[in-house]
Amino acid sequence: MAVAFKDRLDSFGQWAFPGLDGRQVVTLYLGVPLAIGAILGWYRAGYAAEYPLAVSLFEWTTNFFALWIAFDLGSRLISFLLKPWTPPLWLILVLGGIAGVAVSRPIRSVLRDVSGSFAPDVRPEIAFPAGLVWEEYVFAYASVVAVPILIWIVVNYVYAEGLGVPRYGVLSDKSEAGRRLRQFGEQQEGELRVESMPVATPEFVKKLTAGPDAEIRALQAEDHYLRVYTDKKSELIRYRFSDAVGEVQHLAGLQVHRSFWINTDSIQGIRRAGRSYEIILGDGLEVPVSRSYRYAIKEAGLLSKFPNTAASGSMAP
Repeated sequence: MAVAFKDRLDSFGQWAFPGLDGRQVVTLYLGVPLAIGAILGWYRAGYAAEYPLAVSLFEWTTNFFALWIAFDLGSRLISFLLKPWTPPLWLILVLGGIAGVAVSRPIRSVLRDVSGSFAPDVRPEIAFPAGLVWEEYVFAYASVVAVPILIWIVVNYVYAEGLGVPRYGVLSDKSEAGRRLRQFGEQQEGELRVESMPVATPEFVKKLTAGPDAEIRALQAEDHYLRVYTDKKSELIRYRFSDAVGEVQHLAGLQVHRSFWINTDSIQGIRRAGRSYEIILGDGLEVPVSRSYRYAIKEAGLLSKFPNTAASGSMAP
């Protein structure tokens, strides 16, 4: 029962926070907003200048956390609405931040009332100067919310570009998984052209005793050697893994681990393995999917192709 609950929890985590592991979820959705709120509260920023330290900390941590979650919900909504047009990440984050500010305003007002009740004598009146025309009001309001939205954008780009984590359906080409996913898409789009053109035999295949007509199912890096899995047998040859992967671009393949490339036509099933997956190829060969490549196999449509496998953890029929 404990294993089943953990599988359901992992499945929920992948659905709610695709591409993020548990540590990244906690850091991004708890650590970052609470840390920023604590810093602002410690320095009694803005309207909390007259608050006692404890009240200022409560005011800023709760408000910034609520705003941060609203940013996330707004960005998810914008990503969903604009999905047919494949918007860039920065546009999703900007519009999601604006939506988050609007949606979270009632909640943040309640939180300000709560914190203000702890220090009623010094509670500030939050209002813009009277007599502003609407253009001035928009500018004044934008100047207040611009900094939190800018922080939201910067943090998400650190995750997307620095850590290679997918954000709102956008997978950076700078991440290894993103590059492999793009290569997979190019392979799929070029299948008709490849079928109509002569394809040179990869150099590493010439070293195999199985012969050039053997079906390549997987490639594995083993130190300075390359293990080639075919429909006939596996062989270990002296060859660079990266060079071999570059020579099989004419095949429908995808790198799923820093040491594994697979032929997607050879997949028999996919099953859960802790927080990631294992891909089952012909002859029962089990290939691990590293955490950084989980999103790539999802975007390639492999999980939807074997839905019973991904959900239950058993091998697909």
